[in-house]
Amino acid sequence: MRGGQAALEYLNTYGWAILVVLVVGVVLWQMGIFGSHADVNRAIGFNKIQVLELTIKYATPDPTTCALLETTNPIEMIENHLNFTIINTESNYIHIESITLGGDCRESMTSPATCEDTNLSKYILAPSEKSSISHSCCSSCMSLLSDDFFWVNVSITYWQRIGERKVTRTETGVIQGFVEAET
Repeated sequence: MRGGQAALEYLNTYGWAILVVLVVGVVLWQMGIFGSHADVNRAIGFNKIQVLELTIKYATPDPTTCALLETTNPIEMIENHLNFTIINTESNYIHIESITLGGDCRESMTSPATCEDTNLSKYILAPSEKSSISHSCCSSCMSLLSDDFFWVNVSITYWQRIGERKVTRTETGVIQGFVEAET
């Protein structure tokens, strides 16, 4: 009986501290602190059009290629590439009008304008249908290097028919993670 009472007093005294340490550990693990860079790419804030996180890839050329290009033709820039896949979670067809990217996918030596030349594999998506997006960022070659953290704001404007009405909506979110070397 004395041993059981001691164990109960121990849990009563130190239980909260153990619980706090476990919660902090789980939160840090979910943030990717204990994992590799590959599993940290994520999409935040999207609602009706989801970004499939496993498809996010931000690639940049090898720095030696950039240095060679800068000495031979400093006007030309090798671009970074952002690829991801979206899925229509709406119950109706959606017609994508534009996708605007900002943040680390719009840095440019010549123009701070937001890039809008995103290449979609499909512009009209049925419910649960996917579309791949491949985008050459406006960034200069050296703006982001392999293993750098990236943050790209995404705004998707689309319309859909609801009854007899054409309704235009905008879906916004953020894609973030770590840059990979282009292979």
